Formats: sequence, structure tokens, C-alpha cells
Amino acid sequence: MYTYYITEQELNNLTLYHSCSEKNIYKKDNFILKKYNIFDEDTLKKIVYLNSLNLNFTTNPTHILKVDNKYMGYVTNKKNGFVTIDEIKDNLSIIDRYNLLLKIKYYLDELHKLGITYGNINPKSIITNGYDIYFTDIVDSKFDKYNFSIYSKEMINYKTKKGKMDYNLDNYMFNLLTIYFLNDIEYDNILNNVINCIEDYFNNKESNEIIGVTDNFRCINITSKMYNPSDDINELLIDNIDIKKYNEKVKRLN
Repeated sequence: MYTYYITEQELNNLTLYHSCSEKNIYKKDNFILKKYNIFDEDTLKKIVYLNSLNLNFTTNPTHILKVDNKYMGYVTNKKNGFVTIDEIKDNLSIIDRYNLLLKIKYYLDELHKLGITYGNINPKSIITNGYDIYFTDIVDSKFDKYNFSIYSKEMINYKTKKGKMDYNLDNYMFNLLTIYFLNDIEYDNILNNVINCIEDYFNNKESNEIIGVTDNFRCINITSKMYNPSDDINELLIDNIDIKKYNEKVKRLN
């Protein structure tokens, strides 16, 4: 695997694309440089492994990032013409959104077959051109041998309820994304209230009909699906869409 060499001074002169407590993300030409504040051996192993897989639906590491001769992160190619789901949502029809969700679901299943839990499913972590999609920050995912590199609010909420984080975490987060993507509801509203009674929240706070998530016209009641051990939480909500009722809703909305 190739190594990308840069000095700290050169890095600081680049455009800072995103910053969080765990890492900084920079842009340079057609590259995205991701520098961790703390870079461990497990993260390095994940980078090398993902590079060898060369998946066609993730922003794969192309180089290991070496800053002042220290391994500190990795480099990916910039995907021209792709934006986050958050940015493109309003420009897509309901049918286009539905088809993208099906594609996301399929690729999640592919990751699970490889023993990878993505754990980063949200409107800003998946990029699309309206047809194809890429999962970003796949290095931060949980592998069979290696744990997550970064923990989000969604992940912490799930662990609080379930006590552990396995691939069902992706199902849970995909459920949240489905609600957000098929409806005119702010993602933060979903995230901040999902641990409460979702049925009552959406009935009382949202005037628009919830579409696509279940075959219930009046509400979505997914709390038992996510939190009741007697239910089969391996199923994703997109599988439970009543296609006939979905088509009826689409005709009315489009």
C-alpha cells in the first residue's frame, strides 16, 4: 500500500473540510486527507485491510497518511459529483429516495457478510449522485477483530438500550435514516426523540403523514421493533414496507 507524505505545516495550510474531537479532514486537489488525533495500530490494520478489499461502494483508503514521518491517518480519492444525502434529499423524488435506501440496505448486507459493522449511518456519512452511493469513513467501522474508532450519539443511544453494539446497530441506524429520508422531518428531531415513544411524538409534533416505514397510515410504531428482544430486529424497516400502500402514497405525493 502506498504512503502519502506531508509535513504538519503543509497540512495546516490545506483547506480544513471537517473537524471533530477525533480527527481533522482536509482537501488537497482530488484527495481527502484524514488525520487522527490519536492513531493506533488497529486503525492501521483496518486501513490496510480495506485497501486490499477495494470495495466499490466505500471511499476506500488509497494511501496511509504519514505526517512528519509518523503514521497519522489515511487518504481517499475525492468523489466528484457526489454530495451527502443531507444535501441532495430535497432534489430527489420519493421514488428516488426509496431506491437509494434499497441500495444502502444491499451494501450494508454486503458489509455484514464481511464481518463489518458500519456504525456510521446518518445523512452526512453517505454520499450520492442521486443513483450510486458510497459509505464514507469506513475505517472507523467495527470489524470482527477491531472495534469502532469513533462513537456517535446514535451509537451511544443504542448501546444504552441494548448493552452491546453488533451488526444490529446498523439495522437500528438504518431505521432512523429511513424515517428521515422518506419524510420531511429533521434528522435531529428523530435522533433526539427516538428513545421516547416515537408513535406519540410523530402524531403530536408532525402534521405530515409518515410514509414508507410501515404499513400503518396513521403512525410509525417502531420502538418495539428496535428494543423488544422477542421481535426479530435483524429485519430492516425497508423490508416491512407495504408496497401497495407505498405506491398509493407516492401517487398522492408526487
